[in-house]
Amino acid sequence: MGQNGTDAHPADWETMMDERKKLMDRMRHQRGHDVPEWSWLSQADPEYMAAFNVLIQRAFGYYGDRTEYPDALSPKIKELIAIAILAGQRDTDRLGAHLRRAVDLGTTDKEILEALQIAVILTGGPAIRLGVLLLERLRGNNENPPAKPSSFPSGKNERREGEA
Repeated sequence: MGQNGTDAHPADWETMMDERKKLMDRMRHQRGHDVPEWSWLSQADPEYMAAFNVLIQRAFGYYGDRTEYPDALSPKIKELIAIAILAGQRDTDRLGAHLRRAVDLGTTDKEILEALQIAVILTGGPAIRLGVLLLERLRGNNENPPAKPSSFPSGKNERREGEA
């Protein structure tokens, strides 16, 4: 095994590293953001990441240049599905990225809310709270921050200050 930890010839090492960088640059450009885990995976197994990138493009309905595949579901609808799933999983990082992409695709707040309402039915109340919180941050609306848990009544008969 060579000094670089692979069986690659030193001259091939530079080419391989260049290909890995190109893959990450392409993924970053296609999605508009970077995920540190992808960088690590592209270093560890660039062939897998190249295949994974094609799978992601196909699943979300866009080519590498961001033009759309002629699928039955539009990329916007696919992003709404992803939003519902990720909200249900409480995956803040990926949910934020998919909210951004949905907004970039012209998705309305009402459409996002309806996707989150489906997540609530299937996975519980925290899904909608997380989705709305991240959407508000994305929209830059911090005027009405969510109530802190300490502001909720602790018992059945206890009321918040100012309640009758």
